Amino acid sequence: MWVLHGRLPERPGFRHVALVDYMEWTTFLTVGRAAPGGIALFCPAAALLVYFGLRGVLTRAQAERGRNE
Repeated sequence: MWVLHGRLPERPGFRHVALVDYMEWTTFLTVGRAAPGGIALFCPAAALLVYFGLRGVLTRAQAERGRNE
């Protein structure tokens, strides 16, 4: 914000949303609308990262076990 306006904002731009407000459909739809899009982008990337990371760890452990036997 400082770069755009030359000053720091007086208060953060986040609005406090109470838990009771999530029980109303109008608030849930406006606040939670971005969640499916974020999930659709984040989950496949995280799954691939975990898959190949764990595959590498298990392959290395299996090779180590084969050398020790």
